[in-house]
Amino acid sequence: MWLNAQERIKEMLQALGANLVGNIVLTDSHPNLVSTLTVMRWAFKGQKEASGLLPEAGVQSADIKNTQRFGTPIYNHLADCRLDTLHKELLMQGAIHLKPGLIILEKRGITNFRKFAKYIREKGGPGSPERQGRVKLFQRLLVTGIFVLSPISTLTAKIQLQLQKKGLLKDVEYFKGLKYEPGKL
Repeated sequence: MWLNAQERIKEMLQALGANLVGNIVLTDSHPNLVSTLTVMRWAFKGQKEASGLLPEAGVQSADIKNTQRFGTPIYNHLADCRLDTLHKELLMQGAIHLKPGLIILEKRGITNFRKFAKYIREKGGPGSPERQGRVKLFQRLLVTGIFVLSPISTLTAKIQLQLQKKGLLKDVEYFKGLKYEPGKL
């Protein structure tokens, strides 16, 4: 889930008076179930590498290597002092792929994650033994949610996508852009 992170960075840059001139997003391109299994393996066992039938977790190494295609346009825009047109060129080269359904799922996910994060922090900081019970509870709920609630959430998101397609397409353009508007997520 990258939308929340992107929005936080946009907000911080705006607060500093910085000018965001481009954005490149890398995402896990595997089907959701495969991604879920590999991320769980990575989160709970610390294993990012491929094993058995599962590929490596997260963004694939080949996709990371392929980002070198952005190097020349970035260099040229810097050298020619044309930073105002950099993002447009990055988008033309496929710097951001965003499906409208992801916006729905991320809005739901980040809301629940924030509530549970606050609940865990109430018992202390990172590594605090007092909060370990709540961390374990979160892990169990997450696994249960992924396999029980995720299919239901995906179905309702598809319905919501059909009902709100026009608004979601506007959201896609916003999230592909550089401007920051508070409250988008």
